[in-house]
Amino acid sequence: MKRAVPSAPVVNNARSSTVASGESSIAARGKSSRPRLPLAFLGLGNDARTEHADLRRATGNTAVRLGDDGRRPVRIGGRNLVLDAPQTVDLFIGRLTHDAERTSIFRKIFAATPVEARDEIAALAWAFHRSEQTGSSLQRLIISGHSSGESVSGDGQGSVSMSAIESIARLYPKAAKKLRHVMFATCSSGGDMAARQWAQAFPEIRTIWFYNDKAPSIATGALHHARIWEGATAEFNATEFNPTLFLTAVDKARAATPRGDQLAVWTRESGYNEAPAQRKWFAKPTKDLVKRYFEPETRALFTGHLKGQFEVRDLHGYSPARELYTLQQRLLDRVDLSAELRALVTTEKEQTIRFIYFDHSLKRRIAEHNAADLKLGYSRLRESVPRFARMTRAQILAETRRVRELGTSDLSNLLDNTFVQLRSEKVPLEWI
Repeated sequence: MKRAVPSAPVVNNARSSTVASGESSIAARGKSSRPRLPLAFLGLGNDARTEHADLRRATGNTAVRLGDDGRRPVRIGGRNLVLDAPQTVDLFIGRLTHDAERTSIFRKIFAATPVEARDEIAALAWAFHRSEQTGSSLQRLIISGHSSGESVSGDGQGSVSMSAIESIARLYPKAAKKLRHVMFATCSSGGDMAARQWAQAFPEIRTIWFYNDKAPSIATGALHHARIWEGATAEFNATEFNPTLFLTAVDKARAATPRGDQLAVWTRESGYNEAPAQRKWFAKPTKDLVKRYFEPETRALFTGHLKGQFEVRDLHGYSPARELYTLQQRLLDRVDLSAELRALVTTEKEQTIRFIYFDHSLKRRIAEHNAADLKLGYSRLRESVPRFARMTRAQILAETRRVRELGTSDLSNLLDNTFVQLRSEKVPLEWI
């Protein structure tokens, strides 16, 4: 997961010759009067303002941000609409379409999007709408935030599902065809299957940039990666893009910046290209990964963490739980994985990323969000609410069993669905 770090960029010394020279050339191009391909930035999280500001400097103040921090109004027809109710959502959708089928699809997209992120999804839909209906063109797009692969989220700013982005692309096929380059500045966004899906969603796409595991934060090279990508995809006109130079820029990012070993790309000419450090996963047949996933040691690792028998001490470094999460990601990337196994691994992967962050942030956020229901449930027992944020996972599971034995189904179900099972619909990814 990308984490916000309020400090100046810190990078290793190896980047001084390659990246510094690359950034100076990008800065010089940013001052050029020649038009660059239009660039839109969809960012959630505490780093989004800094990322967008740096992109504006790199592009001569032309990079456009889609949405803003928090629950911001969308301005339509001279009115500011906060998309927190069906009526205001319908007013916005009415500016996009009057077709009943398309209206129904948009309503489902907004209903599935948390209120805090609806300005972002609305801005993205409006950008595709304008590209489809007018001469404006959405040709480059950066999507930035925290992610486990299925959505992109921010610190208290809601989440936008990847499927919602795909749905918008299908609603605007002409605009989708204009998109040339996409950068997913998010964790767990890479993989051959993801590349195939996005290449299908954007039929004329030239390049896709993503991260197999951890994406860089501000402190570990996010701005440098974005600038390298921006310079490599600027292609002042459609005939100037050079896929060889793009892959050279990718090699620079991999060699000279932190988290470069997580960088993967797809190009129309060369297909999927993972970092050398990731090839140990991609070289293995699917049946070998499945066999490893169901080995007793792997199953014990998953169930042990879920039951609170193990703790994740190193949140961002190596841990057995992180290795398990990577295995789950690589399995889900396999096109030949059966639907039954895909459903199982997807559910367990969502639980895995949540128990990795359980002690770091999740147990506190769960307790805060459900404070009223917890107070009501324990008041019926004539008890005070335990201080869940100070309890270990094993202690919380023991408390859940105790409450269940008392026969208080509402309270025990609440504890089980949130603290114990870590269900994604009850424990949103943006809480991490």
